[in-house]
Amino acid sequence: MTKTDMIKVIYKHWKKDETLEIIGTMPENLNNVSSDRFVVEISDGEYEDVLKNTVIRIENIDAIK
Repeated sequence: MTKTDMIKVIYKHWKKDETLEIIGTMPENLNNVSSDRFVVEISDGEYEDVLKNTVIRIENIDAIK
């Protein structure tokens, strides 16, 4: 997966029993193995972070099409 690969992260809200998803890219310089979060850059240039232990799956958008 590279910075430009579009991905969908499906995860559980950390407090509520709610499944959420976010679509964007995962910049390599903001994601590392020692962090407890994934950082996703969404289409408007904003960043969202997702706790790694709440992730259900990460899908490559190209694989979905």
